[in-house]
Amino acid sequence: MKWPALYGRQSGELEITGQTVRFQSENGMDIEIQIRELMIETGGTNSNLYYLRDRYQPSLSITVQDPAPIKILARKGVANAGSAVGKARWKLSFRFLRWVLPVAVVLAVFFLLPYVLSALPSSWMDVLVPPQYERVAGIKIFELYKPSLHVSENHPVQPKLQAIVDHLVERNPQLKAHSPKIYFSSSEAVNAFALAGGIIVCNRGLIQKAGSINEVIGVIGHELGHVEERHVTRSLVSSLGIAGAYLVLSVFTGSDLATLLGQASNLLGLKYSRTQEASADDRGFEYLVRSKISPLGMRDFFKRLHDESRSTAAIEKHLSFLSSHPVHEERLYRIAYRLGQLKGFEPEAAPVSLAELKVLADQ
Repeated sequence: MKWPALYGRQSGELEITGQTVRFQSENGMDIEIQIRELMIETGGTNSNLYYLRDRYQPSLSITVQDPAPIKILARKGVANAGSAVGKARWKLSFRFLRWVLPVAVVLAVFFLLPYVLSALPSSWMDVLVPPQYERVAGIKIFELYKPSLHVSENHPVQPKLQAIVDHLVERNPQLKAHSPKIYFSSSEAVNAFALAGGIIVCNRGLIQKAGSINEVIGVIGHELGHVEERHVTRSLVSSLGIAGAYLVLSVFTGSDLATLLGQASNLLGLKYSRTQEASADDRGFEYLVRSKISPLGMRDFFKRLHDESRSTAAIEKHLSFLSSHPVHEERLYRIAYRLGQLKGFEPEAAPVSLAELKVLADQ
């Protein structure tokens, strides 16, 4: 068997015959080295090269890249042939790691670190991203998306909605650092949502769907829970990290693997979203109790959506709310359990009435 080889700049073929190693070039050059006089060295910057030298004439050097003849020479007893193959294999592994490790580090920074940051306690988030900085960024983002959100500036119902927020903030001082402000949207979608920087948007559809003022306040309390826990900012950090990871993966591995990991991260995101919702429920429940607002409204609203979501028409009608606030049996159970723990709770009148909100929301 013959293998491609070089002698100096002459290309040719290497052949192991009996007790010799023979090189024949394309122009007729013929060189032989006795196997018992053979020395093997490794080298090459970008590839593994084997140098077959004559022990007594070092200038006689044949270069091959294929490790197969070296393995044959190792079986023939050439002392350093086996170590040369091992050294080349280690060098190849090291070169592989030299490329893989930086990619792994980049993926860890883009993909894992954002999840770590997003799971930090709120007190740590306040240090890393102070609420006042988040508010500046949140306002800029809100201004960009305000037209598509159908937000009405200075709408007659907005002061009433802000009165609800102010009432909850007054009874829950920890919210003051976020300076929550609520806006009214003319959208008919049954929804309310929090944005970065303490901004909350309440849709007309939510007000018209509510069966009591406590339901509206319960949903607003839930959104304030997202504000205090910095869920929007945490999600933004995670999303940016995931986007960066996909970019790196698409460059090094192609789109198929990136898509597969993307689908896996969506499952992780769904689980994490449920955790956020449960946390916002807990915070909102506490706000309502401290504010002397009946938390029954929170339960009633979520329960009605849960019951109605069993029909296709209801799913389509409430798709906006259900997609961002998935209602699950365990979620309703948690709220019901907390209601059962309330002893001697006496709610007070809400700062505004549902009738006022509905009339003003239609103007």
